[in-house]
Amino acid sequence: MEVCYYGCGQEAKYQFKNGRWCCSDHYRKCPEFIKKIKGLEPWNKGLKNCYSEETLKKQREKIPWNKGKTGIYSEETKIKMGKSKKGIKKIVSNETKKKLSKSLKGRIFSEEWKKKISDSKVGKSLPPRSEKEKENYRERMLNGGAVHALRFMKKISKPEIELREIIKDMYNNCQFQYPVLNYALDIAIPEYKIAIEYDGYFHFSSEDKIKYHKERQEKIENEGWKFIRYNIFQKFPSKEIVKNDIENIIEGVFHG
Repeated sequence: MEVCYYGCGQEAKYQFKNGRWCCSDHYRKCPEFIKKIKGLEPWNKGLKNCYSEETLKKQREKIPWNKGKTGIYSEETKIKMGKSKKGIKKIVSNETKKKLSKSLKGRIFSEEWKKKISDSKVGKSLPPRSEKEKENYRERMLNGGAVHALRFMKKISKPEIELREIIKDMYNNCQFQYPVLNYALDIAIPEYKIAIEYDGYFHFSSEDKIKYHKERQEKIENEGWKFIRYNIFQKFPSKEIVKNDIENIIEGVFHG
């Protein structure tokens, strides 16, 4: 008759994959194991090959793990390791670096090598688009694709983020990167058709960009939108100023 491995003394009826026998179908159901879990008796009492009292004592005293073991980071080993590290340093010394640099110079990055790399890539790039594909791409961009792409491409500046927070606090229904025609408004209050934008240095970096943004605004205004613009050359507007600017437009729309 097999006796329960876990110390209850009862007849063992079940054998586990590890070869041990138990009175229950799971060792946690064993009455003796339950007692030990609850702390009524030492957890390793009656168990074979568990931590001895000596081992537990060492663990409690936090004895170094390599005490009494030979050849584990002894002083001699540390000296040997130190010497081996010194040998590694010599491999990548300044003199060796110079030699490596000279040996590689004119070979890896030579014009001949660049040409070989270029020739190897010929024919591996994507084929050019056909006229039909170009037209389909253009149609997709005009039908909202450009606005969708802009939402992911545009880097939002800190002043614009602050402006968003101010307006969001006053008008919870405002929207960011709102699509109008084939453009995206920085901040929009669609209910009143008010567009609020912050112009950074990019808007004024060239005559072409100034002209582009002027034409863009005119096209959007033709759709019935009103613009409020702040820019990098002005003092950043306070919440009161932004509120007054928006309310003035709303009053003008309904009472104008």
